[in-house]
Amino acid sequence: MADISAVASKKGWLYKKSTNTVVKKWLHRFFTLNTCRLTYYHNEDEDRQRGVFDFNQLTVSSINSTMKKFEIRIEFLGSDYTLRLRAENAEELSNWILALNMNIGCSLGMRKELDSVIHKEKFWRYQRISDYFFRRHANTGDILLFRSKGFLAKMQRGITRGAFDHIALIMCFASGKVILLEATEKDGVACLEWDYFIKMNWHKMYSRLVYKSLETMRTDGMIRDLEKFVKKVDGKKFGIGPGKLLRKKKNVQPGEENNFFCSELVASAYMAMGVFPSDLNSSKIWPADFLNHKKLPLINASFGPEMLIDFDL
Repeated sequence: MADISAVASKKGWLYKKSTNTVVKKWLHRFFTLNTCRLTYYHNEDEDRQRGVFDFNQLTVSSINSTMKKFEIRIEFLGSDYTLRLRAENAEELSNWILALNMNIGCSLGMRKELDSVIHKEKFWRYQRISDYFFRRHANTGDILLFRSKGFLAKMQRGITRGAFDHIALIMCFASGKVILLEATEKDGVACLEWDYFIKMNWHKMYSRLVYKSLETMRTDGMIRDLEKFVKKVDGKKFGIGPGKLLRKKKNVQPGEENNFFCSELVASAYMAMGVFPSDLNSSKIWPADFLNHKKLPLINASFGPEMLIDFDL
């Protein structure tokens, strides 16, 4: 008898086309399906997900297939959005249909009518998590990426060619407190409690808050080195300019810098922890660089997927 988990898990290439999107042509994408979640990537080796359909947050109203074109059509409750998929042949089509039906059938969306996420702009772009999930799963060394609503932030994203304009390092304590270590133009380097951040409704200043876990073995020495780093940098000024950006190499030890901008601070903290090499020029690192860990010189570490914190969940 076949292993149910093996049948329910599936990965491979499919052609994708969606209604209500700008792109009307069929796109070749690499898909993975497991734990009630259908995810796709630009290629098989890519670690950055390009779209996620979480059947625990969406209710599928219908799923149909046709052997003539090896096509699958998935429709969702509360929307006229339709996801169209094409397999290479009849066998692949049958395998995908079986796996999809098994994942959808055991999902929360099958037991409840869920239609809140489907109405969000580009609902499929990120895996979504609740504030509660974030608090429970965040760990010291993880990062939070911010996409601000302001015009200046939009200009910055254009210059740096990134989707985000700010980043903070997460620190977690035994008391349950979640702290953000960040460098801002207004306050310089400071530690901000997540509870206070939410209480002041500052999360509403951003169109996206995206959480990424740091996957590494956290040793006592690594945490002590981070604590020493925080003591050194707390209260230092914000700083960014041509001199810093054009500097070819780093001249000081992590934490000894005179000032920081946001991603430089996180990169310097990672250097102190041993996650980045000690000779890295942290002023060359931008928030967008943290989206693809293959572009970063991580040492015995990697990043988890991008998870959008959805305060409506």
